[in-house]
Amino acid sequence: MIPFHWLTRIFSSFYYFIMPPPPRNDDMFIFIEEPHAVSRASTILRNLKNRNDFLDNGVGNIYVERVEYRKSCKPRSPLEHEYLVVTVKESTGAERRGYLLVDRLNDDPSANIAQICAQPDEADPDSPSPPAPSPPAPPPDNRWETDNRIHRAGARLKGFSKFKAPDALDRVIILRNIADADAAQNHCPYHILMIMDFRQDQRRVTLEDFLLLVHTTSSNTKVYHLIFAQCYWFAYTIWTVLQLATEAHAACTRFSARQGKLSSIPQGLLPVGRGYGVNDSRTPATIKRQWEAAKVEADREWAVLQQAHYAPDLARAAAEQALEQERAASQAALQQERVARQQAEAASQQERVARQQAEAASQRERVARQQAEAEADELRAMLQLHRQRHPDNV
Repeated sequence: MIPFHWLTRIFSSFYYFIMPPPPRNDDMFIFIEEPHAVSRASTILRNLKNRNDFLDNGVGNIYVERVEYRKSCKPRSPLEHEYLVVTVKESTGAERRGYLLVDRLNDDPSANIAQICAQPDEADPDSPSPPAPSPPAPPPDNRWETDNRIHRAGARLKGFSKFKAPDALDRVIILRNIADADAAQNHCPYHILMIMDFRQDQRRVTLEDFLLLVHTTSSNTKVYHLIFAQCYWFAYTIWTVLQLATEAHAACTRFSARQGKLSSIPQGLLPVGRGYGVNDSRTPATIKRQWEAAKVEADREWAVLQQAHYAPDLARAAAEQALEQERAASQAALQQERVARQQAEAASQQERVARQQAEAASQRERVARQQAEAEADELRAMLQLHRQRHPDNV
């Protein structure tokens, strides 16, 4: 008996090892694809707009709960990478949590300096292949002009050269739990620079609005530039717009001074992604205005989608209500007809009773008349008999 039990346990362990776990039916709405799937904010938004369950219960009910500003660095490398790890939570129902990693990479892996922090080592045979590069797009004239002299010189040099900035790869990675963010960055050592907690704030940001902010930031500057529009600018801009929109408190760690700075460059010499290292067209204030304008149109689109989604249910409910009203009116008419018939029958019954009472009275009258006539006949007979017996008295 014991060997059989032992073999059963081995078989069960082997079965659960080779068989994938069953899909969860209680996942949050952001889990459209498998965890660790690399997507874009626009793609996730488009998929959410086609999901009936999100239109039913997700729109306006999932909020950004926490944002971590992280900085990672590959060992023995001067290159660093900044990104955001975002926690979202349902405000109703099961109050489940979801996690997102948001960062900017270079769409050209061969020239992508920021992506090196997120790429696995070449010796790793299980590492996924990098995405194929897309055709580069040249930046417009004066796109990179700033108040910084070094940046202005760099912008002029880029203007005279044949360099074409590659497209940016602005990723939104769906995580099953927050610990998976480490794996998504290939376990590169990192520091949390700042933490923004929205749990006590009145002005919260919904999931769809946050994804729209990421998309708006991406659309503002679609190309990747090592100095002007890299991961530092992308993460810091989204972070700052959230803070401006909600006035949320940001808790700084002892590593926060490293935000926007390269360890290999003297501090203050080359501000990266913020301050006077960014021109007016890409500042957080500008992108906040663009985001707020985009939200107006997006809210209108969500309202139209929900209206179209609920239209069949509303039409069915209206038809059922009309049918119920018709049924109620029919029942009321039948009830009124029944009451009228009962009243008519009662009136007829009263008429019959009255007629019977009249006939009874007439019958009593005839009987009384007959009795009176009989009494009168009897008196006349007695009088006649008396006359016959006493003729002299007549």
